[in-house]
Amino acid sequence: RSRRLLTRTRRFARVSTTCRRSELDRSRMARRFYQVARSLIEANRSPTMKTLDLRGSADLLCVNMMCEKVGEACICRLSRVLEKNGTELRSLCLADNNLTQLPSSVFDLKHLRVLDLSGNAFTSIPEDVVKLSSLKVLDVTGNPIEAVPKGVARSFYGATEIRWDGAASKTESRLASRARRSER
Repeated sequence: RSRRLLTRTRRFARVSTTCRRSELDRSRMARRFYQVARSLIEANRSPTMKTLDLRGSADLLCVNMMCEKVGEACICRLSRVLEKNGTELRSLCLADNNLTQLPSSVFDLKHLRVLDLSGNAFTSIPEDVVKLSSLKVLDVTGNPIEAVPKGVARSFYGATEIRWDGAASKTESRLASRARRSER
């Protein structure tokens, strides 16, 4: 009896150790699969990153003395990182960085599903954004964009959600101007 009990205990110990190992392996694999980089340094070190979150990041401030945008938001370092490690990128957040343009390497990200450009200084949506065939969400709220280009609207109709607050701000400005006219 004691031998049987001892054998069962050993088997249970082996099984539970195996389960713990497989749980650890699964969690490591999940971390690797859903890897989020929150700085350009992390992104440079992680070739398997799925998400790059640079919301309000100081990494996008240019430090290159040869660049015309030194001390301002610049895309030169971002471009190099995306060319090197952006092949599997699914989500890119560049919100609140005062950017005025995107690097051309962004438009080569064939797996990109979410592009968050909110709170920047874009005056128009780049026409090249239609090259992003997997894109599901394009967020340009908080930018001084007057209109969505017709080519972009046509290409993304029904397939991509474009978050844009330009129409609301136009309506508010029209209502305000009408109110001023009626006061006179």
